[in-house]
Amino acid sequence: MKEVKNAISRPIPIDRFLAMEDESIQHYFDRYEEVTTRHSIAIQNIWNMDEKGFSIGQIQNGTIITAADDVNSFEAMPGNRDWVSIIECISMEGTYIDPMVDFQGYPTN
Repeated sequence: MKEVKNAISRPIPIDRFLAMEDESIQHYFDRYEEVTTRHSIAIQNIWNMDEKGFSIGQIQNGTIITAADDVNSFEAMPGNRDWVSIIECISMEGTYIDPMVDFQGYPTN
């Protein structure tokens, strides 16, 4: 019998869920190899860029312990939060560009 555990599920869009299938992953890498070979793309010219945005001060969902008769498990969040984006780039050969942190800008006159 297989061991079981508790886990918190997280919903994701259906296209991302389907992209995790073996056939989709294999198709991606077959196509990648075909394109890089056809166009003679060197590994030093292949880069990955990733952006992660988040809100400063945003309260995250989490598991809590509360009274059994407590019907509410809410926590108030402040209404004004600043947004931050972090952007990072790395090449396939391992060269990287220092991450850029982008805070929300304010208009100036």
